[in-house]
Amino acid sequence: MLGISVRTLDRLIAEKQLQVRRIGRRVLITRDVLTQFVKRDHQTGVVH
Repeated sequence: MLGISVRTLDRLIAEKQLQVRRIGRRVLITRDVLTQFVKRDHQTGVVH
């Protein structure tokens, strides 16, 4: 969905830029969290 490497994803989680839920060894990220992350970090502006 994000088009990033696992290493980058791990870094974002370690830096607490993505909120995760851990269940045992699984790390879950909700679709809402991903959508908010994309909107927050990838807003584009029009340059005149």
